[in-house]
Amino acid sequence: MTVLLDNRLTWQDVAKVGQGETLALTNAAIQRIENAARIVESIVERGIRAYGINTGVGALS
Repeated sequence: MTVLLDNRLTWQDVAKVGQGETLALTNAAIQRIENAARIVESIVERGIRAYGINTGVGALS
């Protein structure tokens, strides 16, 4: 059985993956990731300071 990652995983889903079940992304999840990547690329290309992208996070900022 395959556990589909679209929104949030339940603890039961995480346990299944830990026991060897396959984890797969839905098309909707892939589209959200690709959209987020385009946003990050645009921020970096324009030299905009964005917390957590090019400033680091927490103690790394």
